[in-house]
Amino acid sequence: MPVGQAPFEIKVESKGDAVVCRLIGSASMEACDMLSEQLLSAAGGHGRLVIDLGELEFICSMGLGAIVASYLRMSKKQGQFRLVQPLPQIVELLEVTKLGTLLEVYDSVEEALTS
Repeated sequence: MPVGQAPFEIKVESKGDAVVCRLIGSASMEACDMLSEQLLSAAGGHGRLVIDLGELEFICSMGLGAIVASYLRMSKKQGQFRLVQPLPQIVELLEVTKLGTLLEVYDSVEEALTS
């Protein structure tokens, strides 16, 4: 892991028909297989997938690809996909890649779950 980057962690919690995945730290290439596996598994078993980015400091392109893949899985099964509270550097990445126009972003997990 590059110097200065926090270790990556993902916490998954079921909330009714939704699953909330909280991404923490830096999702570098080393973490992408785990990230992809966890997100696709979460997307496969629930009607709503909420990804909390409030503690995600960095995500590599492969990690971003894992988020897009889980979005596509949810779309294919007519589920709901929401991002929550990305930090400014992640917002910038979403804007640069034009994903900000595709993915719904909410201010809180509660808002994402109730809207």
